[in-house]
Amino acid sequence: MKQKKKPQRMCISCRSMKNKMDLARLVKAQDGSVAVDATGKKPGRGAYICKDPACAELARKQRKIERCFEVSDAGGAYAELSAAIAAAAGGAATDPAPSAATSAATSPAPSTATSTAADPPQDI
Repeated sequence: MKQKKKPQRMCISCRSMKNKMDLARLVKAQDGSVAVDATGKKPGRGAYICKDPACAELARKQRKIERCFEVSDAGGAYAELSAAIAAAAGGAATDPAPSAATSAATSPAPSTATSTAADPPQDI
C-alpha cells in the first residue's frame, strides 16, 4: 500500500523545509494582528517557523514576521511565539503553575539548548 506523504512547509526564519507538524504556525487575522495558531486552523494568512529558540531569535533580529505579514509591529507575536516554543520544549514541566524556583531552574535550560542548537551550523 502506498504511504501517505506528510505535508512540508518552509520556516520563514531559517528557510529549511520540515514537516508541517514540526513547525509553529503564525497567522495574520483580518484586523491585522499576528498570533500563534496552535491548532493550525485559524483563518487568515499563515506562515511557519521552527520550534527552536535560536530560529525564533533570528526571526526577531531580522524582523521576519513583520516582513512576511507586512505589519509595522509584531512584538506581541514574538512574545507569544517564545511562550509557545518554551511550552513545546518544556512539555510537562510547564503545565503546572510555575513558581519562582521552577522558572529560575528552567531558565538556563533554553540558553543551553540554544548554544547546542547553534553549534552544528558552525561545524559545517
